[in-house]
Amino acid sequence: MGVAARNWFFDAGLLPVRKVGAPVISVGNISAGGVGKTPLVEFLAEKLRRNNKVAVISRGYGRKSKSYLVVSNGRQRCAEAWKAGDEASQLAEKLDGVVVLVDERRARAAENAVRDFQATVIILDDGFQHRYLHRDVDIVVLTYEEIMNGDFLLPAGNRREPMSALRRTDIIGISRCENKDGFERARAILSRKWDKPLFAFRSRVKAVRLAETRKEMQQTWNNVIAFSGIGQPSAFQETLKSSGIHVGTHIVFRDHHWYSDADLESIREVVRDSHANAIMTTEKDVARLNGGSGGGQTFLRENPVYYIEIGPEIIAGEKVLEEKLQSFGYANRNN
Repeated sequence: MGVAARNWFFDAGLLPVRKVGAPVISVGNISAGGVGKTPLVEFLAEKLRRNNKVAVISRGYGRKSKSYLVVSNGRQRCAEAWKAGDEASQLAEKLDGVVVLVDERRARAAENAVRDFQATVIILDDGFQHRYLHRDVDIVVLTYEEIMNGDFLLPAGNRREPMSALRRTDIIGISRCENKDGFERARAILSRKWDKPLFAFRSRVKAVRLAETRKEMQQTWNNVIAFSGIGQPSAFQETLKSSGIHVGTHIVFRDHHWYSDADLESIREVVRDSHANAIMTTEKDVARLNGGSGGGQTFLRENPVYYIEIGPEIIAGEKVLEEKLQSFGYANRNN
């Protein structure tokens, strides 16, 4: 009832929606936890930055700071991970030329992006429920599993909003969709109620890197211990498995977990007991280890810790995305 009432106030124009001097693309979801938004945001930013000044704005969930913060000015990092949050820190590390800002008030950050950094396109990370900022394109990401199996609203389930919220979106992205047959099954379910453009993608491993140096490594991975503090640890383990990385034990922490020295020692103990020859984790976890206040950097330096760099592989509906991106001045160089 609370969700419905809030949306009604926005729909009726009783709550303010602010426009800024640049188009806004929102990437969001209707469920809590990881669905693959951050790799998609990175994917879009990499394409759009070729012909635009791009700013990525997020809330900075899990950060140990408040209010507005410049994480990257497009030329250099301006804030450590513990201040910025792991996702924003990861994006700032990888996206040269892209401004990265965090703020609970995303509309304020968007105005600053246009005024202070001359942004010509803004990508709003996890912005579907943040309706105070006008968006020109709303992309909502649903996992293949939640489409096929359904879910309940919090706290009974994992949904922030009911499926009826999809009426507000412009495009639906289906994540963790392994093939076109799966895409067709998911499309059949969604098309019963929502006539929306669809695309589907799955996570692919772009590289395995040594966490300390970020150097790409090419070798056979056996007897690996994994650890992660992300929204969907099972998806991380499945990605490792599909890449031929055999995981003996997966140590799971809560989403956006900041590692204490005791946590790191517990990981070391598991590694010693299992005689593992490698430790595997995620980019977000490495960002927190590098930017936290504990012994994370020492842990990365003294142990064989690797992370997988992932990106979305579009398996269906690529033309839908291309058409939207072209409207923002992006041209597919393959055409």
